Amino acid sequence: MKLFKYLLPALLLIQTFVVNGQTATSITNGAWLSPFTWNCTCVPVPGYTVVINHQVSLNTSFNIPSGSITVNTGGSLIQDATPRDIMVSGGTLTNHGKTRFRYLLVQTGSVLNSDSLTLKSFANYATI
Repeated sequence: MKLFKYLLPALLLIQTFVVNGQTATSITNGAWLSPFTWNCTCVPVPGYTVVINHQVSLNTSFNIPSGSITVNTGGSLIQDATPRDIMVSGGTLTNHGKTRFRYLLVQTGSVLNSDSLTLKSFANYATI
């Protein structure tokens, strides 16, 4: 039983380091939560470096505590039928394409926009 007491925290610690170094790049149009949208056959989680070159449907709200989301020219990150939100709390959101979601909260980190960023509301406590 002692093995499980130490094994689970060790596995969670290892997962934390693995997640922070991951990169996911879109390889086709699709939903954020579909692993087939991404070159890693995974679903990007907070801490990933995400590069969007296709039309990606944001079908979940998302927090960026570290890492980044970059929407390149010709790419898009558009919420699905349900309103979605993004919070930047240490990472970076960069938009060179089309991006649309409901709320953007920037606590720390940064947001750079050079194309179309459509929001209902945003709160900024950092750099935008």
